[in-house]
Amino acid sequence: MQEVLRFCGVSSYLFHKPASYEEFQKQMEVMKSAVVLVSSKEDDSYWKDTPGHYVNIWMYQKEDDTVFLAEPGSPENNRSRIPLRYVYDALKTASSFQYLAVDEYQEDNNQWKADGIDEVWNSP
Repeated sequence: MQEVLRFCGVSSYLFHKPASYEEFQKQMEVMKSAVVLVSSKEDDSYWKDTPGHYVNIWMYQKEDDTVFLAEPGSPENNRSRIPLRYVYDALKTASSFQYLAVDEYQEDNNQWKADGIDEVWNSP
């Protein structure tokens, strides 16, 4: 996943689950977005019967400790705000990495442009 994103002009970093929730909160404060691997084997408070599933989280709000969830496998959960704690508790620690932080998009590094693929990116 990280290699494909790099090819598309998106820089990213891989992370392991931090030892403390507070450290995870601090990381989320500075991340634009993260692709996270969750599992109900770690915690089934939110995700049920989920041995491993990638979701995308955006826009961490420190005030209420929530993130915006993009959940492709669940229409009822997709595009909703959830407590960040749900994500931290469910991170799949059996995997080599638990989440990929999106750093930035650089159009000049997007190698698909050479193939005639064009897109419009919305930025906040």
